[in-house]
Amino acid sequence: MRILELRKGSAEEAELLEAAAAAHGDWVLAAAPVMTCLWLMRSEWAPGLRYIGGLAAAPDLAHKSDLPPLSVGGAGLRLEDALAACLAEAIERTAQIERDGDIALTAPLGSVSLPDQIAGLMDLVIAGDPARADEPIDWVRARDMTTSAGILVPADWCLRRQNATALAIPGAALSTGCAAGPTAEDAYTRGLLELIERDAASLWWLGGQPAAALVPGSIEAAATARLSAELRQGEDTGRAMRILDISSDLAIPVMAAVSQNSGGTGLAIGLAARQSAARAASSALVELCQMELALQLARGKLEQLGNAALTDVDRRHLERATVPVADLVPLAPASAPRRHGPPAGGANPACQPPTALTENDIHTWYVDLTRPVSSLRVVKTIAPRLQPMPGDLVTARLSAVQKARGHRLPPPVMIM
Repeated sequence: MRILELRKGSAEEAELLEAAAAAHGDWVLAAAPVMTCLWLMRSEWAPGLRYIGGLAAAPDLAHKSDLPPLSVGGAGLRLEDALAACLAEAIERTAQIERDGDIALTAPLGSVSLPDQIAGLMDLVIAGDPARADEPIDWVRARDMTTSAGILVPADWCLRRQNATALAIPGAALSTGCAAGPTAEDAYTRGLLELIERDAASLWWLGGQPAAALVPGSIEAAATARLSAELRQGEDTGRAMRILDISSDLAIPVMAAVSQNSGGTGLAIGLAARQSAARAASSALVELCQMELALQLARGKLEQLGNAALTDVDRRHLERATVPVADLVPLAPASAPRRHGPPAGGANPACQPPTALTENDIHTWYVDLTRPVSSLRVVKTIAPRLQPMPGDLVTARLSAVQKARGHRLPPPVMIM
């Protein structure tokens, strides 16, 4: 693994920003001040991957010295694509930081009228401690994705806050379901795809829903073979890679890319949900290469700086890498290959996230978190019936799959 700093204000940074703006739009140039530092990283296992990471801080909150910078990153086959992905993630993450005016109301749970599915998630959050329902809760405005009707949802579900109140979802990542895009529709489609990805991953990894191998000779199998060759560049990495189809009952393809070393350990997993199986498989493969890079980084930190330098994320990467892959039941394809339509070209209406969710009686809402610092739209999507990952709650969807699969014990490691 190699790490190279991309100095702020340097000619190299300016040249790369111009290339990224030419490829992705002028929003790239406007977003650059969000980054306080940037670095380029190369993976010894995927030399064709371009990864740019860094630290981000909201320029409009520079007067608040107690806000720590946020770690962000982006990947692609070209440096300009990696930079654009990094900047989009920076805009997304910093947009979630609470600002003055975000809170629409502070009131106890019982005084706010809520849709049934939102109320159902509330019940899971406060289960075992109903007294929390009487505590003051900060609320933000959200809209129904289908009707645009306005509702209130807890600020703790959407905002990075210094003082969380009673309804933070235990174990959940605030970033899950939050996305940036050139339009609101693009942003909430991205957000919903992430929620669908995590739900499918939970049903697979924690619920025992079996994965399937790709259909031999399919578009997605051919696409990932080409992309893998481009990423690995003929290097003998000593790692075996495969793609598993972990799609759930929703009509959205969800894929897991899995790799391990020749000794049967060193596990890394990348996940992705997209509107076609080929795009989902390819995106999962790029995500896998990022997870491999994260494992290399964690090992390097442990060797050079010691255990005290590791983050919780580093430790999870290292823990996964020690478990024999043969002991992990979810990694063995156990169902017949699935076919996703249409086979080539065109758009499948069933693969539109809002349609797929509505047809399964899963309602969705979004909170608009767009900030003046960027022209990108940022939304936090909410689908209360989908199983979060990470997260300590067990929704009815996960519980039903666990019961159907015989309540088997989950694997000894988590995948995120």
